[in-house]
Amino acid sequence: TIAWRNILRAAYPTTRVRWLPVFGAYVAGIGVNAIIPARVGDAVKVALAKQRITDSSYATVAATLIVETLFDFFVALGLFGYLILDRLIRRFGSISTSTPPAKC
Repeated sequence: TIAWRNILRAAYPTTRVRWLPVFGAYVAGIGVNAIIPARVGDAVKVALAKQRITDSSYATVAATLIVETLFDFFVALGLFGYLILDRLIRRFGSISTSTPPAKC
């Protein structure tokens, strides 16, 4: 929610974007997503955030949510890649392609 608030602040630099209403919209959206499928909660997040931010538009608030979702995706992808690489290193000892020295 802090990341989304920061993205909203960047989208609306002249408007005061308060943390608590953004947090409330985020939590409400997560709750709706837990009950109703097809990411209906994201529409709830956008609608509630739009109501709380003066002079905002649905398109801009939705775009900030998409940016936040993409950021979360790439962070998760990086963590997943790190875990896979860590597992490979632990299993095979290293990932170098050089051959081990010959035993005499």
